[in-house]
Amino acid sequence: MTSKSRKILGTIIIFLMLIPIMNTVRYFTSSPILVGYSENKDWRVEYVSTGRYWEAQLFPLKEHVGQPENLVFIEENKRNEYPGKGSKNEEPHDKRQYYYGHTLGDSPKKNLSYKFEFISIDGQKQIINLKEQKEEFSLWKVF
Repeated sequence: MTSKSRKILGTIIIFLMLIPIMNTVRYFTSSPILVGYSENKDWRVEYVSTGRYWEAQLFPLKEHVGQPENLVFIEENKRNEYPGKGSKNEEPHDKRQYYYGHTLGDSPKKNLSYKFEFISIDGQKQIINLKEQKEEFSLWKVF
């Protein structure tokens, strides 16, 4: 093996070792997301980072549950209300169906309570308590 090929092989090995190290650091330093489910398990709410800001996303878990109305994200006692029908996700790169209110929220803070409230198609007020959840750990997840 020549000196040049050893350098190339060494560079590749170092690069491959950095991927799991960087992802481990990212996992342990990232903010957790908030997750909650409705009582009847028809809906799931996630409060997640979109890169620039945080957003509450409401996912239907069953078909034909209708479009939610009057979305409200509650941080401690502060209510962020989005009257009318929830906006449906129309991002071309994200194939999941969910509803959201236009939020410019901050990352979740420790020791605060978070809730999500909305009115379902049958007119029932749904209140979902959100709990901290770390994203799933994967050593090889690159992005």
